[in-house]
Amino acid sequence: MLAADVEKLDALIEEDLLFVGPTGSLLSKEADLGLYRSGEQRMSAIDLQERHFRIGTQAAAVSSLAFVVGSFKGQGFQGHFRYLRFWHRSTTGWKLVAGSVSQVDR
Repeated sequence: MLAADVEKLDALIEEDLLFVGPTGSLLSKEADLGLYRSGEQRMSAIDLQERHFRIGTQAAAVSSLAFVVGSFKGQGFQGHFRYLRFWHRSTTGWKLVAGSVSQVDR
């Protein structure tokens, strides 16, 4: 996310990704990657403060809390954000299949 390496993100994200953004909007893989490709979404700092895992043989859930500084569609932002990501083990490795992000008060 911080490096906005779209090629690496593309390899990690499943084609039929379901991602809920901070406004509640549902984003596809292409929409999510498009924000990075276009520069509409940029992260300039990420301070990871918590991470919790639940890992099974074929699936994993990861909850993270981070203080993030960046810009979205030309507007600067900073704050604490909770990310929830769901991963599936495929024949090519772990792939992100769903996730969400919410801003939280701290």
